[in-house]
Amino acid sequence: MYVTHRLDEIPQIGDRISIMRDGVLVETREVKNITKSEIVSMMVGGKLGDVFVKAESNVIPGQVALRVESLTRQHLFKDISFSVRKGEIVGVFGLVGSRRTDVVRSIMGLDPIDSGSIEIWGEPVRRVSPARLVSSGVALVPEERRRQGLALEQSVRFNVSLAAVGQFSRAGLLNLRTENTLVKEVMAKFRVNSSPQIPVKFLSGGNQQKVIIARWTMAGSRLFLIDEPTRGIDVGAKREIYELMEDIAHSGGAVLMVSSDIEEVLGISDRIIVMRHGEIAAEFSRREATGESLMACAFG
Repeated sequence: MYVTHRLDEIPQIGDRISIMRDGVLVETREVKNITKSEIVSMMVGGKLGDVFVKAESNVIPGQVALRVESLTRQHLFKDISFSVRKGEIVGVFGLVGSRRTDVVRSIMGLDPIDSGSIEIWGEPVRRVSPARLVSSGVALVPEERRRQGLALEQSVRFNVSLAAVGQFSRAGLLNLRTENTLVKEVMAKFRVNSSPQIPVKFLSGGNQQKVIIARWTMAGSRLFLIDEPTRGIDVGAKREIYELMEDIAHSGGAVLMVSSDIEEVLGISDRIIVMRHGEIAAEFSRREATGESLMACAFG
């Protein structure tokens, strides 16, 4: 049994193919009796956009919030160039091995780049580092929120206020009353359903994700890099996360969203970039993009 998403390999080595989608077996067919386009259609399947369909917006995208030019990291990705404008949600779609997460990590300064340039709100980033990006108003909501985005043993209050300590501290001393007031306000705004005092590890996946987004909003971030925003989150919480992303864009911010969920990308993005093998394979406007076209580009 051979598991792959590389369609060119299937007729070369396979006798039968079974297509799975969302943990369910869709169909099993003889390889000689199925085409690539049929495989793609089965993988896309169903009616897309049932969870959230972005309303058509008359807002004209504004200033360029993020511009990357010819970003390259040897053996991982090369010549990555795109922009995200104020008021936009730009989706990045790709399959396993497309290196979409590696690009986001390098933009944030977590991993090095070999060449290329990054601009934030029109200003070149001379030396890329997480501290420099955060000070420029950039936020990262990582793919692995429990391992990379949260201090699990600490309270919800601690996790929400972590990036905004300067707002309620003076001479190295914390004003806990001010901190509690600010945290309660932002928790109410983001509908984080818990007490500020309980450890964040006890929250649901959706509430944990809202805690991370609330943290960066409290810190004044305007450009959000969000990797797999709703992985492991129930349907009801997904809608809330999408609404929060819309709010960020509509309030003068910008969002770069990385996702392997094709419904998510089609439902929430203003523009969609497709990555394959560390390169940009295509870019689509919202109106141009279909499930079939995204999958075709992702597969090559």
